[in-house]
Amino acid sequence: MLEKQVKEVKSDPQVLADYPYRTIYHEFLKDDKNVPSDISLRDEAILFVNAGTDTASDALTHGTIRVVDNPGIHAKLREELDKAWPTLEEVPRFEELEKLPYLVCLILCTIWRQIITGE
Repeated sequence: MLEKQVKEVKSDPQVLADYPYRTIYHEFLKDDKNVPSDISLRDEAILFVNAGTDTASDALTHGTIRVVDNPGIHAKLREELDKAWPTLEEVPRFEELEKLPYLVCLILCTIWRQIITGE
């Protein structure tokens, strides 16, 4: 997918004018005298797409472990989720879930802890 995208923007840089926001391609292709190879540009795109995924997944993993290891937190979260999501087959919309104060608090605290301690 990214290889195709790289070839498209390098063969017709005007395509970038139609993008709704600036991308790494805008930056890497702004100097006609110093254009990276297709492989280099693809690799930069891959790094950009994957940047931060480890941090987020680590935070969510650590947060999940803390919830499961703490019966009081687990019970309170389960109670809130059971009320908001009584039938598993009827998945609530994101807007409904983001109104759950305990769930939101746990997520934010987990992210903050990850930022502050790296755990």
